[in-house]
Amino acid sequence: MKRWIPAACVAALVFAGFWLARSSSRRSAEAVAQAQLASSSVPVPQREHRLEAAALQLKEDPENIQALLESGRLHYEKGKEFYPDAINELEEAWRLGALDPMTFYYLGVMYQEEGLYSFAISQYKRFLRNKPDDLEIRLLLAKLLYQNGQYDEALTHYAWAQSHGSKDPVVRENMGLCLVALKRTDEASKIFQELSQRGSAEGKRADFYLGQIASDGLRYQEAIDLFSKALPLGNEDIGIPPAVLHAALAVDLQKLERWDSAKAEWEKALGYDPSDKKAKRQLGVVKAAIRKAERAAKRRSSRRRG
Repeated sequence: MKRWIPAACVAALVFAGFWLARSSSRRSAEAVAQAQLASSSVPVPQREHRLEAAALQLKEDPENIQALLESGRLHYEKGKEFYPDAINELEEAWRLGALDPMTFYYLGVMYQEEGLYSFAISQYKRFLRNKPDDLEIRLLLAKLLYQNGQYDEALTHYAWAQSHGSKDPVVRENMGLCLVALKRTDEASKIFQELSQRGSAEGKRADFYLGQIASDGLRYQEAIDLFSKALPLGNEDIGIPPAVLHAALAVDLQKLERWDSAKAEWEKALGYDPSDKKAKRQLGVVKAAIRKAERAAKRRSSRRRG
């Protein structure tokens, strides 16, 4: 995939999943699982008692599937510190023949939270083979597939969600981003143009994506206009850091050698993120260009007076 705005690292923020490929509810995998557990989770005193009982059963029979499932789920409920125990127990239960879809669900959640995306993908796929209509998990899977570079497959799941009644504009947005990653920018542009009409945070993000496409096509003024449309008003949060938006503007202003305007945008970007080394470096480049232009103007003025 091409780099879109390398000077400001915008591509890294956008396409590595900074706001992209969210589930329809925008929750993390763990948050989704915890919400589903809330109605059935075991009170702490009972949990410890049941863990002890499961441990005794496993001591007598290490291949007791029900005890492995019980212990694994209870360790999951105890939190991330106990994920290794839960993973080992649930994986062993599955190896021994456990087919409860929730086993795959919890394993997927834990692998995702541990950053083991390929393993999480496998587990979510197993879950969906048993419960294909679970939209939340399908969207979590699509997010991971995108992050794993499996754009075609991610697009398939987002399209499924849309065809099965999802009205969430984020699903459409993520379809567009998958199409961008697949270099199908004409199709992506149609989606973003549609979203741009919404006038909401999604609409402004769509303008930003369209600006990236225009910039990549060397249509710098068009990109500048689109990036300007994407700028939030006041304290509005559109899901893109203001520093990224101002940096995007600055990059294309530089390409058109509009140095003063580029300088102003880099300074705004640094106002939001003073630690951005690349923005500082580009601001230095722009200031040097301004000084060079001023020296050239002085020489021309001196020649006219002479």
